Amino acid sequence: FFKQKTAYEIKECDWSSDVCSSDLLRFDRTSVAMVEGLHSVGIKVFSIYELGFPTSAKYFSAAQGEHDAITAVSAAKTLGQPNKTPIFMAFDYDASPFDIKGACRDYMIATRKVILASNYYAGAYGSGSLLKAFLDEGIVHNTFLAQSTGWAGYSAFKNSASIVQGPVSSVLGLDVDLVEVKDLSVLW
Repeated sequence: FFKQKTAYEIKECDWSSDVCSSDLLRFDRTSVAMVEGLHSVGIKVFSIYELGFPTSAKYFSAAQGEHDAITAVSAAKTLGQPNKTPIFMAFDYDASPFDIKGACRDYMIATRKVILASNYYAGAYGSGSLLKAFLDEGIVHNTFLAQSTGWAGYSAFKNSASIVQGPVSSVLGLDVDLVEVKDLSVLW
């Protein structure tokens, strides 16, 4: 049960009074115990995968997408993520229309194929323009809008996003990103 729909996302250890993100980079026993501990006190999580440097078009390709999706699905299963919940793949830059239609699209299509075959939903994190293009084409089920308000399509897409990353803030002396979860079905 949620008192609010704002989560706090911390890079090294995700925390919240209500929701947090499950960092699919670290899927060891400690991560499993952390997710189990959060669930035991009623805190739900969402999953985002970011490895390497998905910060320019040169990172993205169909081969990289397949590789990342296999790793993300393995982590999701290890962490006990239920079927039919999203795994968000990161596009952590303001992709140009050329990149969105090219390398980013190729990556997401390959990622989606692996994720759907594993009975999860494919999601993406990035700019409003990228998310709108992917959603319009039907290659993502859920969207996580990056906090960069100057990136293409931010304002136009904000009301359509499943999750909206907010500004950096401080909670208990830790730097966190405030995250508005608008679609509670992304949580597990």
